[in-house]
Amino acid sequence: MNALNELGQKYVNMHSIVIRKVVLPEPIKQAIEEKLVEEQRYQTYDFKLKKEEKEAERRVIEATGIANKRRIEAAGIRDYQQIISETLDEKMLKWHGIDASLKLSESENAKVIVIGAGKNGLPIIGNIPFESNEPPPLPNK
Repeated sequence: MNALNELGQKYVNMHSIVIRKVVLPEPIKQAIEEKLVEEQRYQTYDFKLKKEEKEAERRVIEATGIANKRRIEAAGIRDYQQIISETLDEKMLKWHGIDASLKLSESENAKVIVIGAGKNGLPIIGNIPFESNEPPPLPNK
């Protein structure tokens, strides 16, 4: 009981405390600063990785969109060619050749049109240089 009385007299009862300054040893202070710098480097690296991943994802989406657009375009061309091949015949080709020849003959450009002398009876269309004394070039066979 005597010991408790002595301790009770030296005992301090604190309800709150204000710490105004903490002085750390230099090695501990440097270690804390290095840790903070490394954390910033990691966050920067992580940000760059996420940015590159998003860019790669954007490129995949863009490439997929382009591929889909080309696939749709190719399907349209295929359908067009299938429809044309079902309705196009020799008479239609000759008619388009004659129509093109008529339009060319009405234009103001210098030209020579020979009807019926080409392969399959289609017109041969070509320019002859009137300024030179050279004979016109022969058609390739």
